[in-house]
Amino acid sequence: MQELKALLGRYLPAATAECLSAVLNKGIPIQITGRQGATGKTTLCAALKALGYNAYEPWELEGKENEGNSNEAHVTITLNALIN
Repeated sequence: MQELKALLGRYLPAATAECLSAVLNKGIPIQITGRQGATGKTTLCAALKALGYNAYEPWELEGKENEGNSNEAHVTITLNALIN
């Protein structure tokens, strides 16, 4: 869990990282989106997947919006700050 909080803390405020850690540990999928360009979307997504969490970028979910017939929840992280 500390590894997850440290990872999220590189991108988000500490309180947000703490909250998202709890969400991820409950198995709720995370969608990572944001402006085009180098913001860390792909890097964060890959790191979360490497830790075993359900993380996706929008292009990975295209065409799957209405699959199945169950209610679902997901959280979206939006990264808009470009990396210098």
